[in-house]
Amino acid sequence: TSGTSGRPKAVRHSDATLLAAAAGYVANLGLGSQPGDIGTINFPIAHVGGIFYVSCALIGAFSVLLVPKVAEDVVAVLAENQVTFTGSSTAFY
Repeated sequence: TSGTSGRPKAVRHSDATLLAAAAGYVANLGLGSQPGDIGTINFPIAHVGGIFYVSCALIGAFSVLLVPKVAEDVVAVLAENQVTFTGSSTAFY
């Protein structure tokens, strides 16, 4: 990761750290707490953000939409799929 500036550097995570973070995110934000909740995964699955959101979906037992890499109108895609919450970084939108 390089953050917002600087040279890329390695950040080591274990399965336990990612799962703990995902469990905390689900619990504190209430992800999947409403019937029919649908989230998004805007990150590539191989990116730490992608596997993090997959973990959130599995822990929170909610459906997710894999957002297309190129979408003419992302808002329309989210509305068409009845997405109830989303999260990502600005660069992915």
